[in-house]
Amino acid sequence: MANVRERQRTQSLNEAFAALRKIIPTLPSDKLSKIQTLKLAARYIDFLYQVLQSDELDSKMASCSYVAHERLSYAFSVWRMEGAWAAGDLDVLVSREGEKKMDSLETLELDN
Repeated sequence: MANVRERQRTQSLNEAFAALRKIIPTLPSDKLSKIQTLKLAARYIDFLYQVLQSDELDSKMASCSYVAHERLSYAFSVWRMEGAWAAGDLDVLVSREGEKKMDSLETLELDN
């Protein structure tokens, strides 16, 4: 009985991680462990918070959720490649992270 409950708990946890991996933008080379998934999700939440705080999100972008999602995914991927993730250390914080995030978004806005 305990084994069945543990298997169900583990399956539920794995399904939750799979759902989380679908939400956070990843690079094609990513094969994330559970801890990497949690750390990346936390960084993505911080990234989104800073985007909202920056007032750089224009009304046109906000009006189309698909376009907004694609732009944010791209900006986050660029930010990751430029920052600590590319260096292989998720715990290292690059001092200019916030500026890089906004620079990526500004580049996206200039493209349109």
